[in-house]
Amino acid sequence: MRLSDLNNFRTQQADDGRLSDFAQQSLTALLLAKQGGSFEGLRPNKTLKGIGWLGSLPMKDGRGRYATELTANSNVNGQDLHYPLIHPDISQKELDYLLSGGKPTDEMHDKAIRFALKRQAQGLSPYRD
Repeated sequence: MRLSDLNNFRTQQADDGRLSDFAQQSLTALLLAKQGGSFEGLRPNKTLKGIGWLGSLPMKDGRGRYATELTANSNVNGQDLHYPLIHPDISQKELDYLLSGGKPTDEMHDKAIRFALKRQAQGLSPYRD
């Protein structure tokens, strides 16, 4: 995401005047970008993205986009779990398929969920934050 894209964020305030988590994270991202830090965008759950496990990868769909995580979410054991489809256990064949714009298969989701649950069991984020 480019610095100019930050103009699309809408600042939200709670009744007590405090900024929403989304607005706070947007402002944090703006500060990072202005200070020369990396800003990769926001995940669907409105948390800041990092560079991802494998870095910023060019999509192969001809649209000039990049992917760092390809976040997905599933209900696992009654909880909403957000996890990266691009993770250290992904095969090159799976990665190429996703970067070409392919829809993630059930097997890809299962593999990514296993990775995320393993990280959570260690008290770690499934993301490379």
